[in-house]
Amino acid sequence: MAAFDYTTPTSVFAFGASVGTATDPVNEANVMASLVTGMSRAVDTYCNQAFSRATYAAQSLRALVDQDGVLSCYTPVPTIVSITAADYSSGALFTPLVTSALDIEEHSFGCVVRTFGGSYGGLRGKRVSMRLSYSGGWADLAAVPQDFEWAMRALCWWAYQKRSAPGDTTAIPELGVLIVPGNWPNYVRDMFKNYVRWVPM
Repeated sequence: MAAFDYTTPTSVFAFGASVGTATDPVNEANVMASLVTGMSRAVDTYCNQAFSRATYAAQSLRALVDQDGVLSCYTPVPTIVSITAADYSSGALFTPLVTSALDIEEHSFGCVVRTFGGSYGGLRGKRVSMRLSYSGGWADLAAVPQDFEWAMRALCWWAYQKRSAPGDTTAIPELGVLIVPGNWPNYVRDMFKNYVRWVPM
């Protein structure tokens, strides 16, 4: 499946109108459509996740065997549909894992994939490599959580305004001077905070 946009131009223009900023959504629709697509991919990068549904083959991930002998890894997707193959290694050779025995715990910051009761020899407390073949990510815009989609609206509206503001301020005749931050505003970063992928050190 191809990556999709995490909001729509119509929703972003509605957001802009709700904060009292005049605009022309008819004439600017193509500009906003391109901007929404670009910012959707930028959010993937910022959050270190691929939110759109995709299939991955033998994706190499860092994993950890904890003191209780639980092997865990954190995938770069917010949800997993199915896992078709899995193995792990502490060196050059990989040992297959039984996919039906894997436990999937879904979080906004990425899925945690665990296997319990394995025999990992002297690996307790150590980092290992894990390879997963799986399908994961949100299927379409309808699957995007509301808070995430609202964050996208805010980010895209900021980026839309930023086109005419090369610095940190810009003069808008009908509004006076509007302050447009040079980087993503802190409130937008805070909105995405729970979706930034967490990876153990």
